Amino acid sequence: WALESMGDWNNTYYILPDVWYQWLAMQLYPKNNHAPTVTLPQVDIDTTVGAEVSFATSAEDDGTNGLLYRWFFGDGTKTDWNTAAGTTHTYTEDGYYDVWVAVREDGPSANDYNDNFTTVDNIKVTVRDMSNDPPAGLEWSFLPLDPDCGDAVTFTGSATDPEGDELYYTWDFGGGHLLGGPEVQYQFETDGFNSVTMYVTDNHLGTGERPVSLPGTVEVRENYAPWVDVPTFTDKATSVEESYTIDAGDADDEVRLTWYWGDDTVSVTTTPTTTHTYDVKGEYTLTVWVDDRTGLDNHNISDSNTVFVYNPAGNAKPNIQTFTVSDATPYTDEVVTFSGSATDGDGDPLTLTVAFGDGTFATQAFPATEPNDIVSWTTTHAYEDDGSYTAVLYVDDREANVSEQAMRISITVSTNYPPDVSVPEVSGSTGVSTAFSATTSDLDGDTLQFYWDWADGTYSATSTGSTSHTYAVSDDYVYGVWVDDGHGHNVSDFNYAHINAIPTVENVVDFSWEVDLEHQFAAVGDDADDEDDLTYTWDFDGTIMVGVSVAHTFLATGTYNCAVYVDDGFALASHNVSDSFVVTVVASGVNLPPEVQDLLLMEESVDEVVTFTATASDPNGDPITYEWDFGDASATELGQTVTHVYDTAGDYTYSVTVTDDGGLFTTKSNTITIVADALPIADAGDDQTVDEDTTVTFDAAGSDDDVGIDDYEWTIPSVSATLTDVDGVATYEFAEPGVYTVVLEVTDTIDQTDTDELIVTVRDVTAPTAVPLATPSVIDMGGMVELDGSGSTDNVADSIGNWTWVFFDGSAVVTIYGEIVEYTFDYAGEFSVELTVRDAADNEGDASVVVTVNDIVDPVAVATADPSPVNFGETVTLDGSESTDNVEDSIWNWTWDISLDSVVETTLYGEIVTYEFEDLGDYDVTLTVKDEAENTDSMTIVVTSEDSEAPVAVASADPLTVTVGGEVAFSASDSTDNHEIASYVWTFDYDGATETLTGVAQTFTFGIAGEYLVTLNVTDVSGNWDTVSVTITVESGPPVADAGADASMTVGTEHTFDGSGSSADV
Repeated sequence: WALESMGDWNNTYYILPDVWYQWLAMQLYPKNNHAPTVTLPQVDIDTTVGAEVSFATSAEDDGTNGLLYRWFFGDGTKTDWNTAAGTTHTYTEDGYYDVWVAVREDGPSANDYNDNFTTVDNIKVTVRDMSNDPPAGLEWSFLPLDPDCGDAVTFTGSATDPEGDELYYTWDFGGGHLLGGPEVQYQFETDGFNSVTMYVTDNHLGTGERPVSLPGTVEVRENYAPWVDVPTFTDKATSVEESYTIDAGDADDEVRLTWYWGDDTVSVTTTPTTTHTYDVKGEYTLTVWVDDRTGLDNHNISDSNTVFVYNPAGNAKPNIQTFTVSDATPYTDEVVTFSGSATDGDGDPLTLTVAFGDGTFATQAFPATEPNDIVSWTTTHAYEDDGSYTAVLYVDDREANVSEQAMRISITVSTNYPPDVSVPEVSGSTGVSTAFSATTSDLDGDTLQFYWDWADGTYSATSTGSTSHTYAVSDDYVYGVWVDDGHGHNVSDFNYAHINAIPTVENVVDFSWEVDLEHQFAAVGDDADDEDDLTYTWDFDGTIMVGVSVAHTFLATGTYNCAVYVDDGFALASHNVSDSFVVTVVASGVNLPPEVQDLLLMEESVDEVVTFTATASDPNGDPITYEWDFGDASATELGQTVTHVYDTAGDYTYSVTVTDDGGLFTTKSNTITIVADALPIADAGDDQTVDEDTTVTFDAAGSDDDVGIDDYEWTIPSVSATLTDVDGVATYEFAEPGVYTVVLEVTDTIDQTDTDELIVTVRDVTAPTAVPLATPSVIDMGGMVELDGSGSTDNVADSIGNWTWVFFDGSAVVTIYGEIVEYTFDYAGEFSVELTVRDAADNEGDASVVVTVNDIVDPVAVATADPSPVNFGETVTLDGSESTDNVEDSIWNWTWDISLDSVVETTLYGEIVTYEFEDLGDYDVTLTVKDEAENTDSMTIVVTSEDSEAPVAVASADPLTVTVGGEVAFSASDSTDNHEIASYVWTFDYDGATETLTGVAQTFTFGIAGEYLVTLNVTDVSGNWDTVSVTITVESGPPVADAGADASMTVGTEHTFDGSGSSADV
């Protein structure tokens, strides 16, 4: 069992080696005993670093010798085997641990075997380091701040860890898209508000939760796909640089246009207008791909159309150069070949047409060529009917008069009759030439050609109908012959060729035998066709017997001429083979000489060890001895099998004499030819061409020696390698490109050697490694950068021969060649400079380096307000969208400071904002724009906030009707204004004059009866006013008597009473 400790994150511990032998015992002695049962009653444990953890288990067993326990704590430590069912352990590192307990029997068990049955159980332990706090201070940002779909957005995150632990960052962009690291790049595919969450963990278990997360939202603008429309271009002249303009662009991105001109040339632009020169007139398909380089679907699109190119010098007619036919007097159905060639002074695309004169034709179109280049064409045709025909070749350059460009050939066709052919069914033997004959006739007396298919993968051709073929394998073949009369007729016939192997029978040795004694004869026959049934027939000098093994008794002494016949039942007489032998029959009790098989005719080499073996028996069963004479005046040797070495070439008569213990012997001899041992011939095989890192097999099977090759040695001198071979076959892996000479040396049995070589060409297929360097990589506009590719490497030293730098510099695609080059960047931006290096084998590798050109040109702020002036309380739109920068779409911040009386009241952000002015006056509105390089510009405009809206006058009086002398209260408190009311004025005519009252509330006492029209004028601070009137009715009251003042007088004094102080309201 393998347990992984999450405490140290890396190590894997195994408990199997500690209990394997107990487990093995459970397999070897399973009878009459049960393994212990063990249970960990605890649930999974949660603890802290440094705390002592207690573990306990319970176990049962059918044995009586008790149990032993061993604990594995998952951190690489364990206990010894002991009888305690519990233990304690302290962890020093936080993490997740699997804790196992193993329990086995202590001593012999219920079956009297000490089989150590063992079982295990486990629980999980979570260890926390409570002194370790989670990461904090999470922050993240992204650039650019206003990305479009498809933009590469760089996210940068940071966090701190109280303990200084290494932090691990994970970014979740939704949809299963996860990236790791404190800085990542991501490309949003959908516009709108996209959720992004950064997760940070220190890979510890402690206080708080891990990982810590910081979610956020990124607003992504929609990215519009580019468009392209390529029109048809007509009247474009050859050899003239013509201008081409298409309709292409993109609403929000710069685009790259790749122009495929149809003449195997390509150009790249960033604008929809470019120039091109066609060298040869014709129709070309122009295809333009437009790519906004966002990588989004359907953001790299194309359109195609036709460009018609003419030759302004005028059209030259084509000229027929040749027109021939292979046979002008063919037979019907004979295939004849027509050949034609033509040229055109303009190199126009030509169409060649052959009208065969029988209502049929063939045609072939050719592309444009260089002027006066020859265009050649062949076609075939067979005429069905005899007669006279005129074949015509027409050549058309699509502009010249076709009828003037024709050439004619007269054809006379005669009737020709096909031949007849038949082949018979034949029988033959494997390895033996079999005769075949085809019976043919031809009414025209044509010369016939015969083409044979032997159905064994081989073919032959003959000029007659008789031939032969040798088959190597027995089978029933369906062979065939095709007969061609040379005039378009090809007939065939097929039949069976039954092929069978000839059987064989081993030689029966002449021997002597006693009269009236039965002898057992056994034939040894063989047939390569395992399915054939062999028949054995014995002829004992006129006595016939059948069977592979027969018994025969000779009844009289004498000499008997005997034979055995073996037949496989095949149709050919050659498949009945025989062997003849002589039996000499003698009287009973006569000692007969040994019987010895004939010796072989042999050929061997000088100094080669030759093995001789004899086969013999004694009719009486006597012991026999073998004595060999090698015929070279050397000593004889004894033994049934012996060896001998001849030191001189020549023919030798060797013999063996076999003698029984009665002194009778039989001698057999034959010739052995000893030839000089020739040098071996080494054959390393054909030269080979392979890719690098390919294992090449070398086979010396083509090597030869007249005796035998004793050793093969393969070497590669240039790398000092000696290869290990098996029967002459060796392999070697060529890791480095180059040309290698591989040497084979073969050694024969007497140490003669020969060598052969082959060449292995190892192709370089490894791309070089491009290493571009830009110095400096950050410059201001107008600065020069050195682009250095000298650090590029290749697997073959000094093999890089081409350095190509391609980049967009802000205005056009630039291509520069050279190992070290310089370039001045006039436009701001981040430019990816791609270096492609090519080695001598045309392998290419590329890499890029970023050149950052700092923008040092301030943007131009343009601010407008609509409406301006503005009516107080209305919303004004402040628009900075007309602001420009030298780098397109570089302005990223628009700041609006709105001031009144030199005091900034508010600050707004955005390209277009709205604002409602709360006060009247002339406001200074300052727009400050900032580009991505932090360059700024400001523009101030004045927006006048004015009040053109009149107040609403509302007047009330209480009471509206009074009697003379009554007081009326006037109020304008319900009057309103959009800003502020400056004055309230009440006017009315009273007692012949205009009475004026001011203020929002006033009172007046009316002493004269009548009706009064009181008008209220409400004026705001901007001088806008409104009026309203109210009518007051003053009624007459009762007269008022005034008798004058009280007086005192004396009696008799006259007093005057005056009532003139009395009054009335009318």
